[in-house]
Amino acid sequence: MREKKVFYFTELPEGYREIHLYDIEGRKFRILTGPVSFAVSLMVAALVFLFKVGFILDGIRLSWNPLYLLHILTVIGIVLAYTVIHELTHGLVYWLFTRRRLSFGFVGSMAYCGVPGIYVKRDVAAASCIAPFVIYTAVYLVLLAALPVNVFWIVLLITFMNHLGGCFADIYAFVVMMKNGRDLLMEDNGRDQHVFVKQ
Repeated sequence: MREKKVFYFTELPEGYREIHLYDIEGRKFRILTGPVSFAVSLMVAALVFLFKVGFILDGIRLSWNPLYLLHILTVIGIVLAYTVIHELTHGLVYWLFTRRRLSFGFVGSMAYCGVPGIYVKRDVAAASCIAPFVIYTAVYLVLLAALPVNVFWIVLLITFMNHLGGCFADIYAFVVMMKNGRDLLMEDNGRDQHVFVKQ
């Protein structure tokens, strides 16, 4: 009979030591998800803008319209909705592999999702971590490439920047997990993530 695959442990196995702590309220995390992620996402958005708009800049007329207030509200609405969808995507991956109760919440403007009380294997933690970046980057790039340049396109580009900024810490955590071998375990409480490796 085929042995059931184990995706997590309810207790930390012997011989493991903690190598990383990601604390949503920690200084390092705030720098990573603040100025660093903003700078990188701004550069990527600028490249997308130049690639799409650079050669037709003469055809764009910039003037104020009261309806632009609606576009600003649209940006805010999309950002808020995307934040929830982003965290639900993390949670969906965790739930598919663990069927455990998830933890969602906000700390200031930062949202989080975790699966507290268990130690998740690397492949599950990594899949949960990178899923929003892979899925929604693809969706955004297809839309930005396919749609004409107009005010809605600019709104989409701004929310794409928000998406990239929101994924920056996830990408960093994913790289750390990939560099530390398949035996890695993660305890993801949402507000903080503890990474363990075999000694």
